[in-house]
Amino acid sequence: MRGLDFARDEVAKVLTTKFRHWEYEDEMRAFCLLDHSTALDGLYFYEFGAELRLREVIIGARCEEKVERVCETARSVSNDIKVRKSRLAFTKFEVIEHAGFTKRISRYMQMKP
Repeated sequence: MRGLDFARDEVAKVLTTKFRHWEYEDEMRAFCLLDHSTALDGLYFYEFGAELRLREVIIGARCEEKVERVCETARSVSNDIKVRKSRLAFTKFEVIEHAGFTKRISRYMQMKP
């Protein structure tokens, strides 16, 4: 069984290791058992609640969803969720915040629904 424990530890290390250049994302990775009764079109979901709270939504550079819809969905969960927009950096291999767009989102999020 010692070999099996070693393999499990190595797999955990691979799954929780992040490339140094992406550390600015400051993400947290969580692992849970899949509940097959929650599957929808091959995707699995975990409900937000005391154990998992949505705090921020970053709209990706290639996201095709309307920003207003993202903001409305975030507001339907909580008024405390921060919504930001990202873009590709011009001179580096990096994804950065689209500051001007994020300011507009911030004003939109502060409006009463």
